[in-house]
Amino acid sequence: MASIADCLHSGRRICPAHWTADAAGSLRSWTTLYFGTELRLRVYARLFSHLVRLPVSFFEKRNLGDIISRFDSAEAIQRTLSQ
Repeated sequence: MASIADCLHSGRRICPAHWTADAAGSLRSWTTLYFGTELRLRVYARLFSHLVRLPVSFFEKRNLGDIISRFDSAEAIQRTLSQ
């Protein structure tokens, strides 16, 4: 198989070495995006499911900002895990 340097020196525009590198990069990008999105959806779904099951007294004792901050915390955790 020709190396990328061989393809560049030969002046060929279509090179199997480039295809392999491009395919690997695309696959890596796609899997990172897919699993990051999947993780985010699962975290938010579990958090929402938990909040829905809480008693009304929980919401009466807290400000809306406190509840929203829990979603923000979940986003920070997701960003950390997907990097």
